[in-house]
Amino acid sequence: MSTNRIELIELSNNGDNRGTSYSFPIKWKKYFNEINDIHFLELVPNEIRGNHYHLLKNEIIFIKHKDKFKLFWRDPKTKGIKSKCFNGKGAIFLKIPTLISHA
Repeated sequence: MSTNRIELIELSNNGDNRGTSYSFPIKWKKYFNEINDIHFLELVPNEIRGNHYHLLKNEIIFIKHKDKFKLFWRDPKTKGIKSKCFNGKGAIFLKIPTLISHA
């Protein structure tokens, strides 16, 4: 990927009474040739996912959450832990390059 850091976009819900609807960020289309994995996950309250990194895999992850959650990752330059909190229901897209620990 062209950067060595996690990028994220909080998505707007464009849905209606039939359900939620989220659009893929068009500006990320340029990364498709560098992506090895695109996957979708839903976080449920009081559960923990991950705490890993990939040696060879650049990925884009769509995360739909029903409650607040906290994302953690390791800064590749400082080796320090970074985090971001999300509150309530919503969805985000993450772009994660190789060798970036994330949970």
